[in-house]
Amino acid sequence: MTFFITQEEQFVLKFNHLFNVGPTETTYFAFCYPWSFEESQAKIVEIENKIKLAPPEKNLYFHREVVYYSIEGRPMEMITISSKDGITDERETIPKAENSQDDVSGLFPEAVNDPERRPFKFDPSKKVVFFTSRVHPGETPGSFVLNGALDLITDLDSL
Repeated sequence: MTFFITQEEQFVLKFNHLFNVGPTETTYFAFCYPWSFEESQAKIVEIENKIKLAPPEKNLYFHREVVYYSIEGRPMEMITISSKDGITDERETIPKAENSQDDVSGLFPEAVNDPERRPFKFDPSKKVVFFTSRVHPGETPGSFVLNGALDLITDLDSL
């Protein structure tokens, strides 16, 4: 492997690969280790079960909901992980369009007919940290970063 910077200040990385397959075979090179949708779903279930089984003194709140469905029909989910400090008895509502150009149809589809599927509200003064990953294709490294953050904040031994 070699690398250099061109006169236009572009970084160039070159590598050679010796193929041990025939000329009609396809070889793929990955940007990083793959992380599939199924692995993401399994990770959420793992965290959900860990929090459900946590002793009550850990004071943990977990909520999982579908925000929308992708074009392929995959659930795009939001999970809420928090202490129960500042939790209220009131549920979040489904946003309404502020004007005729806003289209909020399809948001929180499972809660449209069952508002009890929305998460509980918290005291507005509670601080929030919002993580997102895999917003665009090819952002596999974002899954690894998010998983590390989720492991950190759900480590029951450090709570």
